[in-house]
Amino acid sequence: SIKKSIMVVFHVVVYQLDEAKEADAVEAMKTACESLRKIPGVISVDSGHTVGRGKAQGSHAVVVKLTDEASLENYYPSPFHKESVKLIGPLRAADSAVTAIDMVSDVARADNSSCCGVPRCCALVLGVTAVAAATAAVFFARRR
Repeated sequence: SIKKSIMVVFHVVVYQLDEAKEADAVEAMKTACESLRKIPGVISVDSGHTVGRGKAQGSHAVVVKLTDEASLENYYPSPFHKESVKLIGPLRAADSAVTAIDMVSDVARADNSSCCGVPRCCALVLGVTAVAAATAAVFFARRR
């Protein structure tokens, strides 16, 4: 069995990019990701454009993998997080909402090993899970 002490937390943000600002977005996202990687407890940061059903919720997403819930609590007030928000915020479409989901993984491990023995399985499962969770959150928020 997997010990809870090695479980990880994912912070997923989905947003709509202003198409007129797309040329500036790539460099801003690189800088924002570099900034987020400086936060203690951050294991990895990835960003990119959404595909498939995820496109209905926003054009782009950021996925941050953290060591634990305590790291997540320290993530939000970090000056590096605030810097990344300042970089990405102006690139968003004016009328778009931001969807943020935080989840404790039942699959991924902080040491990046696989619980099932299949390399890269966790990344695939969690990528699909994170997008599905963000999509469901936006869908149910719109129904209220």
